[in-house]
Amino acid sequence: MVWLSHAAADTAADLRREASARGIDRARLVFAPYVSIHRHLARHRHVDVLLGTTPYNAGTTANDALWMGLPVITCPRESFVSRMATGQLHAIGLSDLATPGLAEYEAPALRLAQHPGELESVRGRLAANRRTHPLFDMTAMAQDFADCIERAVRDL
Repeated sequence: MVWLSHAAADTAADLRREASARGIDRARLVFAPYVSIHRHLARHRHVDVLLGTTPYNAGTTANDALWMGLPVITCPRESFVSRMATGQLHAIGLSDLATPGLAEYEAPALRLAQHPGELESVRGRLAANRRTHPLFDMTAMAQDFADCIERAVRDL
């Protein structure tokens, strides 16, 4: 099953038609409606992995997923908006989920889908790294920000 953000009716119909043309049951495309942030975060427990898109990558969406313990697979491109999830994966110690190119993008998704033990291992790494890596270390971020402000004022 592929869970997608809410889409306009014509967009959803186009995507379902394309899925059918490729032998994929159109019912496997689920368009999630907009809900409150609390309900949105809660529904992450029903997902195995978030696939970052291209050319526009997952930014806040990747951050929410990682916060909720959901692994993210992405493929960075040249633009800033295509590299946001990659930066987050580096900051949480899961750089191996940022693939070097589109040709390599599918492999980790299939591997995690076909090997539940490996998916659990990645989830375990993510859970452990949340406590030891900088992505969600708000105390360190606040201190770094304060240090930057002090240097900026001192250098005036």
